[in-house]
Amino acid sequence: MIISSLSSIRLLLSVLLLVASVGWLSCRRPTPTDYEPTADRIGLVVDQMNELMMHDVTNPPLAARFFAYALLAGNEVLAQNDSTCPSMASRLHVPLTVPRPTGKVYSAQLTALLATLQTASKLQPSGVALQAREQELLEECRHRGMPAAVVTASQQYAQQVAQAVLAYAKQDKYYRISDLPRYAPTEGEGYWYPTPPGFFAAVEPYFSSIRPFFLDSAGQFAPAPPLAFSPSKGSGFYQLMDSVRQVGNTLTREQRQIASFWDCNPLLCKTRGTYKLGSRKCRRGRTG
Repeated sequence: MIISSLSSIRLLLSVLLLVASVGWLSCRRPTPTDYEPTADRIGLVVDQMNELMMHDVTNPPLAARFFAYALLAGNEVLAQNDSTCPSMASRLHVPLTVPRPTGKVYSAQLTALLATLQTASKLQPSGVALQAREQELLEECRHRGMPAAVVTASQQYAQQVAQAVLAYAKQDKYYRISDLPRYAPTEGEGYWYPTPPGFFAAVEPYFSSIRPFFLDSAGQFAPAPPLAFSPSKGSGFYQLMDSVRQVGNTLTREQRQIASFWDCNPLLCKTRGTYKLGSRKCRRGRTG
């Protein structure tokens, strides 16, 4: 049910990350100062967002939403300053209105980083931790010669963009999910249900109800139905299950870490006798 919504978010996220990889901070216009944050700063910002996401044990659907909105804010700042940086605002299924600059001289690079951080800080429970990185960026720019007026103007415009993106995010209906009835798995052979040892609940079962970024709805490109469940060894379902099992037995350590990273449940449940211990699957520098 959530595949189409996730695909929409992943498409946006992929485009934004592609822009970053080819020079997200290298979009050029006449600069008002001798110093501008270098391109590697976006990597540091994304790394810290990733650390925050793992600290808060964020599941993949929410992590995709978190990165998409935060990077959208930064992208829209740069899109106003260079035609080679594509804007997403008017291409979204529900267009986003981004405030225009007030006319004060500002740094597009600094503003983009600040807008990303300020948006991200409001989308995660521990987002306040990103404020330290924001202060580091501001101090770095001041220390390296960026005029105080430019730093202030950049910070003020970043706040305006972040507020616009956050208001847009608030309208995607995600926060209405908490008002829906608790998800009850369908009983019967072939249906998903919580399994031991953790018996974890379904991950975002109503995520298909939130507003897609580009699609008309989550059903616009509905995936083909899965193979019919069958425990018979001659069935297509059993053969597919068996092929997954065989691949699983030959995975390298790195492949297992990748699988753990992308597992929908960010918690790992381990049993110790009658005790059940939950731990984060992803930690700094490693998984599991």
